[in-house]
Amino acid sequence: MCHRGYRSSDATRGALAAVLTLGAPGAWLGTRFLMATEANIHADCLAALVRAAAADTFVATVFGVGWEDAPGRALRNSTARSWQAAGRPVRDQRPREGEVLYRSPTSGAVVSYKASTPPADALGNVEAASRPAGVSAWSRTANQPSRSSRKHVACPSSLPRRQKKTPPGENGAPRRCWS
Repeated sequence: MCHRGYRSSDATRGALAAVLTLGAPGAWLGTRFLMATEANIHADCLAALVRAAAADTFVATVFGVGWEDAPGRALRNSTARSWQAAGRPVRDQRPREGEVLYRSPTSGAVVSYKASTPPADALGNVEAASRPAGVSAWSRTANQPSRSSRKHVACPSSLPRRQKKTPPGENGAPRRCWS
């Protein structure tokens, strides 16, 4: 649980339905949308996500600049390996902390250990940057539009509801699945 919700590592309709049934108010779904055709993600990061296997990930707070003490699943990279080799030191004592990894016209300069996925226009050491990776990374093999991800994850009418009655959609019409 994270912030009274479920931090999804398995972005599937069944997993989402299960956590909502168990009482979670929601789930964080990210990797599936990082891999969407519309996502502004660096080509090397996208390729790494597509190639990833479960063993390529780890859960830790290492990429916590901006998200202190919030554990997240990420792909292992040179930053994670040097942090682990140094004995997993705390903030302000980590190897190469504060080093600028890449620069981007859209994101500016991004330093090591920052929770930030490199955008398509990043120039520099994108391999060493944070690369979030849930189970969606190894359950998909190709880029798809985010619309197909939304359909795969859940149709709102098929999920269990915590309230007794679902409020109507626009103009009183019943809610519909994404199309």
